[in-house]
Amino acid sequence: MTNTVTKLGIVFVLLGTVAMLAPVLGISSLTADRGVQVNAAETPATAYLGITDQETSEVTRTCTGFFTRQCESNEVDAIELENNIQNSFGSITVEVASVSGADDSILQVANDGELSTLDPEDPLQPVSLACGNGGGTASNAEVTFLIDAEGSGLSVTEATYTVGGISYDCDEDDSAGDGKLTDDPIPINDPDIDLQVVEGTPEALAPTGYDDGQGNSRVNFELENTGTNDATVTGITVTDASDSTHINMLDDGFIFPIAGDEVTVDATGTINLEGSLQVGTNRYNLSSPTAITNGESVVVDIEQFRDGENGGTYNQVDMQGKTVTLVLYVEGANSNEPNEEIPVEITLDL
Repeated sequence: MTNTVTKLGIVFVLLGTVAMLAPVLGISSLTADRGVQVNAAETPATAYLGITDQETSEVTRTCTGFFTRQCESNEVDAIELENNIQNSFGSITVEVASVSGADDSILQVANDGELSTLDPEDPLQPVSLACGNGGGTASNAEVTFLIDAEGSGLSVTEATYTVGGISYDCDEDDSAGDGKLTDDPIPINDPDIDLQVVEGTPEALAPTGYDDGQGNSRVNFELENTGTNDATVTGITVTDASDSTHINMLDDGFIFPIAGDEVTVDATGTINLEGSLQVGTNRYNLSSPTAITNGESVVVDIEQFRDGENGGTYNQVDMQGKTVTLVLYVEGANSNEPNEEIPVEITLDL
């Protein structure tokens, strides 16, 4: 990437009057309370929210491992954010909106969770890129960021900013999943959701396959369709699991352990990864959508819960007495919207 430094931002807000940025930034809305006073930005350095390009090195991910696949990506600073006003940003989110010549999920913002606040006089905060889903290589890609920010009486919504000259070399990593968790999942106890966890489940059980004697690292529950229409499960995100960082099922091979199904839904929809299903925000799709006929139920099986980074054979977590929160992506979960896929959040106390 060239060494040219570019600083952009929102220009000024005074007594409720809003001056917009040029359309190239893609600002869709900018609001301010009348009590907020921000000086006009005569130079880019005094912009409301400053953005500075960084000289980047290559974003790389390497996957290794025989029994279990382990993948690691470096993190490369692509831009820096700066607060140039006297009001704090209490909420900032940045994500990759597009990558030229590739799916937008090939790269991801690695430190979005660290950008929660930006106070006046804070040092510039970097936004870092890492390899995301899938694999691929590029030497001069353009990456467009989507930026949202909320402050005291003012906000930026869906601002876009593009950085050129990004190079990446990302090995294929199935543990990265098929996408990201959908915002604002709906709790299963919402009255519009026609699903329920069958009484008597969930359970923490002994795992199957390799290392089957290491505690109750398998989670099993039954899901019932209480609606009038059929429901279809298409994918899963495990957002939290006490003491566990990933799920990696090792089957019992003849000589060496081999990969097995981390997730099984009624024996028809499975997830079988060479690596690990990560606990976090990654979405994983079932091998085939699994239908739950109205009035019927299916068994959902997840194993083996583990701690540490990626694979590992001797670090299973006994889930008895633990809590697991997951999101199932279900078409027909709401009888009023039978053709819409809805993220349904379920908390399991084991």
